[in-house]
Amino acid sequence: MTRCRLRLLSSQLYYYRLPIIVIFLGVVVFLCFWWQVNIHLSFESLTWIRRLFYISFALFVIFASFLFSQWRKGKKVAEARLREIQLREMVEQRLKKIANFDNVTGLPNRHLFYEFLQQRLQEASLNQNRFFILLLDVPSYVIINYTLGMEFGDNLLVQLARIFKQQLSEKDIIARLEAGTFAIILNSAETEEMALSQAEKLINLFHQTKQLDVYQADLFFNVGIAESSVANSAMQLMHYAHLALREARKNGHNSTELFTQSLKFNDEHVRELEQALSKAIDNQEFHLMYQPIFEVKTNRVVGVEALLRWEHSRLGNINPQSFIVLAENYGLMFDIGEWVFQNASDQLIAWRKMWGELNFYMSINCSALQMLQVSFVEFVKKQLDEKQLQPQDIMLEITETALIPSIDRCVAILNQFNQRQVKIAIDDFGTGYASINYLRSLPISLIKIDKSLISDIEQDKRQESIIQAIVELSKVLNIKVLVEGVEREGQLNILRAAGCDYVQGFYLAKPMTAEGIEKFIQPFLA
Repeated sequence: MTRCRLRLLSSQLYYYRLPIIVIFLGVVVFLCFWWQVNIHLSFESLTWIRRLFYISFALFVIFASFLFSQWRKGKKVAEARLREIQLREMVEQRLKKIANFDNVTGLPNRHLFYEFLQQRLQEASLNQNRFFILLLDVPSYVIINYTLGMEFGDNLLVQLARIFKQQLSEKDIIARLEAGTFAIILNSAETEEMALSQAEKLINLFHQTKQLDVYQADLFFNVGIAESSVANSAMQLMHYAHLALREARKNGHNSTELFTQSLKFNDEHVRELEQALSKAIDNQEFHLMYQPIFEVKTNRVVGVEALLRWEHSRLGNINPQSFIVLAENYGLMFDIGEWVFQNASDQLIAWRKMWGELNFYMSINCSALQMLQVSFVEFVKKQLDEKQLQPQDIMLEITETALIPSIDRCVAILNQFNQRQVKIAIDDFGTGYASINYLRSLPISLIKIDKSLISDIEQDKRQESIIQAIVELSKVLNIKVLVEGVEREGQLNILRAAGCDYVQGFYLAKPMTAEGIEKFIQPFLA
């Protein structure tokens, strides 16, 4: 670029020399005129001098006009070239910014962050010191962005980036990698305790106070931490941090996990699960188990919950908590969710043919992204029509924490199910933070109280009081209450005294196959 500027400058100097030549010629003509006037020559000589003067003057005018036009033309060309060079420099600067910085938050992007990280690793190796990297993820960002719009999601990211930068030291480097995931080079932390403390500080900042202008509900975070000495390259260190982040996601909201070698060994198993999961439906490796739901007053079975299970030919039975998260991350929950609905409804039809018309329903779990799609409403309607099932024969379950980030859109979608008389249940009630305020606006038929709220109910009077309060509130709102995870007779007696409508748990019946359900329910039909 500097050479271009030098060439342009030399061309400009050439065209600026033209007026100087014109001025020089003018001086020559003037001297000729002065010589004619002041030198006494013969008439014939003066005549020739005058002719020479007139010819020189005419040539001067013609040449001066030509040179002036060339000067103006050259000046315009030089200015155009200068503007072109300036525009090219602006474009190059813009492209460099796009290549290295996030266009939403203005933070360094993945590419530039990896350069910083590799440089920092080399410095740490030379200076014999260490640092930590944090991967901070907002699990609900995808749902927020999908339900409230991309502009809202972008504003949320901008405010998050601003607050993170305010809370971090000037030594630290923060970048946005993708979606709702931020990466931090924590140079200010020298020990694991300091890194964990910083992570907890960032999490609690949004949990305890409403720091965001655009989003007033609680935000949940997961943090994965890796220490620099465990890796030899930026790519490897980031991979280890991702393993820690994935483990934090398994532990629930607002969880922090530090990378250990055990996570590295588990990673190979997870990769194998990812590959096998995409083929599970085609290989017919999924099956359903069913757990009965009991009415407390009559001890009658009023329905069953369909529970997805995966039995791999080589890996054996795989924990649902492990593969459900993988399915959501890789976008497989839509296909899996449809498979569950179709097979559960087919099983209900088979039982209806066996037992006749009974007041008996099938409860089916749905993922948050699946439930929030308008197309899922039409899918359910189509399945009910094709299988000639009544809407009250099916109950759809959605977790409480999935509703909180997008409550307005949830109300709109759930209202469509309500118009079609499809019952909705809120699963894991009590694990979120703000859903009690939303109960009056949600068109739901049932809330399922999480088992964590009754784990010590025989000894803990506060848990008993909480259950009683939820039951009283539900009665006012005309919502039924089901308590899951009942494992002891003492729990059942307290729940019966509190006025709970339904219960479910290992004390009453464990999940079983369709054939097991048929044998289990037969005595209740007699």
